[in-house]
Amino acid sequence: MENGEERPSDVALHHEISHGSHMANGQESYEDATPPDDKLASDKEEAQNIKEDNEYRRERGLPERKDHGHL
Repeated sequence: MENGEERPSDVALHHEISHGSHMANGQESYEDATPPDDKLASDKEEAQNIKEDNEYRRERGLPERKDHGHL
């Protein structure tokens, strides 16, 4: 739980599996995020993952994640 927020376990699992997929395929990047992605997270990996999280959340009818500090 971050900032008093909770997220469904499938959303958390999707997030972590996405990281694993990026790593397994050599697609992760921990370079600094650039605009407009820097509003989501400080690095490119988390910014990309939040975009993917939000796609999954839309499919599930859940609110989108605003940034790395919010679940």
